[in-house]
Amino acid sequence: MPGREILRIDNLSVAFKTGEGLRAAVNGVSLSLTSGEILGLVGESGSGKTILSLAAMGLLPRNAVVTSGRVDFAGANLLTARPDVLRKLRGK
Repeated sequence: MPGREILRIDNLSVAFKTGEGLRAAVNGVSLSLTSGEILGLVGESGSGKTILSLAAMGLLPRNAVVTSGRVDFAGANLLTARPDVLRKLRGK
């Protein structure tokens, strides 16, 4: 029996602010994860694995911006969650 969905990333795009404007780092990534499931991210160096993970946790560097998409964890949109809510979810 499949577990319940705990993480859903829909059409997530992230860009970096540069002197020449925005530079895309992650473009239109979607995935979901159910309880008990294990997910591995693989790809070439510089393909956006770390930026995707940081965006999902609300830990992007200051010069990064989510340009589209949604990240839901247990039904809550992490991209619009207050900092205190994110700290509770991430733990110490």
